[in-house]
Amino acid sequence: MTTLRERFTDLLLGDERRRLQESAQLLYNAYLEGPFTLPPDQLLAQLKEQDPALLPAHVHQLYWDQL
Repeated sequence: MTTLRERFTDLLLGDERRRLQESAQLLYNAYLEGPFTLPPDQLLAQLKEQDPALLPAHVHQLYWDQL
């Protein structure tokens, strides 16, 4: 069951939230698979295809997830 907060966020930022989640999942999967799956330049290229402005947010989120 979704919370009121999630429903409100989806209403206002539905597409943006979905793209952010997809990009975060891509970055997280690459992180879990290790450094030999994709060279950094290819990973960056794939992430920038989603939305280049979101890349710093993903890196920041991974930092906090690691803590």
